[in-house]
Amino acid sequence: MSLNPNEPCDDDDDGGDSIPSIQISKIEPCHYNQIVTVQGTVIAIGPARPLIHEGTFKCETPGCMGEEQKILQPMGKFLAPKNCPSCEKGNRAFFRRLDLQSTYVPSQMIKISEILFDEKTCEKKNCSLDVHLINDLVEQCSLTDSVKITGQIVEPKTHRGQVICSFYLLASKIMKDSSVHLTERNMALLSEDNLLALLVASLCPQVPGNHFAKLGILLALVGGHDESEESDETNGTMFRGECHVLLLGDPTRGKRELLQAAHNVGPSSSFIDKSFAGNHVFEVESGQNDSYTLNAGPVLQANRGLCCIDDIDIIKPQRTNIMDIMETNFFQVGQKGCSVSMPVKISFLASCSPKNGSYDPTKTLNQNINLPERMLNQFDLIFYLEDQEEDLTNSSKILSQTRRPLSQSHINQSSSLKDKLKFPFNSNDLPPPKFLSLYIDYVRSSVFPKFSDDAIDNLSSFNDDFTEKANKSSLFMDPEHTFRTLMRLSIARARLEGRNTVMKEDALDVIELVQYSRFDLYPNDIVSAIASKAAKRVAQSECGGLANPKKRARCSKERLIRYIQDYSREHNKYLYTESELVQLKEQSGYQCKDFIQFIGVLNEQAYLLYKSGKYEVNMNI
Repeated sequence: MSLNPNEPCDDDDDGGDSIPSIQISKIEPCHYNQIVTVQGTVIAIGPARPLIHEGTFKCETPGCMGEEQKILQPMGKFLAPKNCPSCEKGNRAFFRRLDLQSTYVPSQMIKISEILFDEKTCEKKNCSLDVHLINDLVEQCSLTDSVKITGQIVEPKTHRGQVICSFYLLASKIMKDSSVHLTERNMALLSEDNLLALLVASLCPQVPGNHFAKLGILLALVGGHDESEESDETNGTMFRGECHVLLLGDPTRGKRELLQAAHNVGPSSSFIDKSFAGNHVFEVESGQNDSYTLNAGPVLQANRGLCCIDDIDIIKPQRTNIMDIMETNFFQVGQKGCSVSMPVKISFLASCSPKNGSYDPTKTLNQNINLPERMLNQFDLIFYLEDQEEDLTNSSKILSQTRRPLSQSHINQSSSLKDKLKFPFNSNDLPPPKFLSLYIDYVRSSVFPKFSDDAIDNLSSFNDDFTEKANKSSLFMDPEHTFRTLMRLSIARARLEGRNTVMKEDALDVIELVQYSRFDLYPNDIVSAIASKAAKRVAQSECGGLANPKKRARCSKERLIRYIQDYSREHNKYLYTESELVQLKEQSGYQCKDFIQFIGVLNEQAYLLYKSGKYEVNMNI
């Protein structure tokens, strides 16, 4: 294996067993100038530039007729000749490098990121490494590629004791990495009779219930078709395979916990919330000589995986780019001299709160969500998370009694999806998150289901009923769009249990899941619970308090909120600046060291709703 910039890399050399593989986070000074193998995802790509390999020099001494000298320039470092044999000045001669007569090789800098899973905290950590590509390796990587790179660790450069360049990897070989490893113990779990219930119960067990929402998240994680194909074609219908899921509910419903759990088990995933300060999709950095570096944001870093976005309704940067990716599975950018176009395969799992802080059962599902219609139409499943408080503990009982039954052509009454998701085992028997991650990676790379005729017939029959109901409710859904949604969800449902055929049972499960998620068209227990809670809030509002007015406020925070609500109702004023809220705090006698930070807490808990630089008091809580 050669690291000479002027020699082509040997792509047939596998490096042998003597080359150690090392995690990026564990690179230490003892590895400097050693040849190692690392792996990760490409998150930044710099421009391809010429790197001088052999410099041509000419003596600048007046009257000197000496010949030009050629000197190797190791990795672009400037080295001039030591003396001029034809010049009377000898080693004191001054040389000028002739750039046009020098020899150059192509060069490029990229950055790769390695995701580590901490089994103790069940969280992911990212570590990055700069990689220098030369010769044939230049422009062999694309943004978000999973790669395994062999090369030499170049030690940091210092000047007068100051580090001016950190260590990097000088690459000699690049391989696309798509390996998936499941242990025998992991494979044994796949023989479980209740595999579906096992997988659902294993996802975020700290958030109780919400089994349908958890199943939808798993469908988004496994995806709807083979990621190596540009598109799928089934019975003449072209459709994207990535499933997009939206979680709707109050801030206390466990939305963030579900998103974080999905991020932790996703083999290739990213997490975005309102605290993220940078651009979400991409960022172009300008360099010297009008060059640029294209950095992948969290969205692009989730290519061939899942992008989790918390509070998507209040996240604005590059929203148009996100909608384009959701709709077309294509990313393109043309700015600052940077022009890049590439296909991407990203599933989106997002969460948001209902418009105006609480769900209004008198309006449609779409009217309760503060998102552009174009983005909202791309979500295949929308779940209103069930409340785990006492007023909704009987939700599952209501579900079994009031769920609108499907016709025989749509579902087998003796084997509903709700019954399949019942988990009969002890929570200690649940596999660890690492297993979920490996299993999801396994089915995405190894299981490619095809449709059976029975599955297509059931989906077609339900699609007609679904679009008819939607049109009667003035939603006007495109039948082809909804049919593609049903097909990709059905493929994901079959993949989730490792089947290579989409059976009738898979289609029926998806039908029940879609009916559950579109409770505005198929009323069920969620509608009853929302209406009951809305009526309770109205009664409390008429009484003028957060809780029973005869009951003393339980804490100083509730007394402050009640004081602000009473003041707003009395003066018919509901929008306040931060300074006005500070004045109300002083009038109420509430004591707080950092009240501005506390205002942010009230905003996160939906007591105050941020709107155009001011805060609106939520009178429905």
